[in-house]
Amino acid sequence: MSSANVIELKESVRTVNHIYLIMEYCNGGDLKEKLAKIGKFSEEETIKIMKDVVKGYMELVKKNVIHRDLKPANVLLNDGIPKIADFGFTKDLNMPPCKFYYSVGSPLYMSP
Repeated sequence: MSSANVIELKESVRTVNHIYLIMEYCNGGDLKEKLAKIGKFSEEETIKIMKDVVKGYMELVKKNVIHRDLKPANVLLNDGIPKIADFGFTKDLNMPPCKFYYSVGSPLYMSP
């Protein structure tokens, strides 16, 4: 998947016991770290970040992928550009049907 706002999977390597995912390097940490460092984002910066995250999410939707754990710690920054990462709870809607309505994700960021 090639999108400016989704982290790129460069390569995957399978061994007998492990699978290694080689991902794009992001030099700016994540949104949670940045927010802890600066206290809060300006309204303009928040709008830009949200637009970029929505663009990334739209790319996932085009590929029939649901992230299911979108939170500040899962948005990495590369040269200031937000990139959606951490696809551990992702659901690919192109796969055979299975139940995916159960609760997944981080409780602090789940809707009530």
